[in-house]
Amino acid sequence: MKIIDSFLNGRSGSVTINDGERNIICEFAVDENALYNREFRRLGSKTLLVSIIKDKQRFYALEMYNGTLLSDKLYSGVDFFDTKENLAPVCQENHKWGFINMNGEEIIPCQYECPRKWYENFFPYYFSNGRIVLRKEDDTPSIEIRDNKGIIIVPFGRYNTDSSKFEHGLLDVRRCNIIPFQCGFINTEGKEVIPLIHRDVSNFFMLNGFPRAIVATADSSTARSKWFLIDQHGRNLAGPFQCFYPPEDNRIKAITFSGQITFCQ
Repeated sequence: MKIIDSFLNGRSGSVTINDGERNIICEFAVDENALYNREFRRLGSKTLLVSIIKDKQRFYALEMYNGTLLSDKLYSGVDFFDTKENLAPVCQENHKWGFINMNGEEIIPCQYECPRKWYENFFPYYFSNGRIVLRKEDDTPSIEIRDNKGIIIVPFGRYNTDSSKFEHGLLDVRRCNIIPFQCGFINTEGKEVIPLIHRDVSNFFMLNGFPRAIVATADSSTARSKWFLIDQHGRNLAGPFQCFYPPEDNRIKAITFSGQITFCQ
């Protein structure tokens, strides 16, 4: 779903949302003395998202069309349902995120950090390839990967990454607590398909219609990095180079060790 337009007049207004088929106007009115601040937001055939005023603070819950709450749990933040996965990210007061289904059940518990700010709250995670990358920020930052049923594919403590989702079925990762970094790629089943033997890697991007990535290996004789362009099978397509520049116009600029500029397509 996407927000198309919004209107606010004093303590009432509306939000226009497109669910992929048509626009839905969600009207709301703020009343701090009322239990419900109804937004009439259609989430499923029988489900509404409603906001509840409690101690002059706004919380969110799921409600059936007959007015019955699906769960007694209240959330301080919520984003739209993923129409493909039928899950919605929700946030508790401690800014920990998880996912609920349209029955109000927490499929993924609210215990995860969030990667970036979103307005006054936090921007939630999102699925790709039926998987979600979840973060834990403590003395040993690492990631956990779950599927859309909440099953853990990769547990905490094994990998970390700067990416937020799988690209072309692959996720760039590095081993935890190992310096220099040991980087590579795993697939959606958590299998290391491109070995974690690189000093650094990019995520996959499209170049002339094909998924490509850039990886760096250490040169033991010079302590410098050698950069290569690879495909999704880990095969070297070009290199080694001193460095690469971001892709532009379906080609990527590289600098050779002799200082010459070359282009890879």
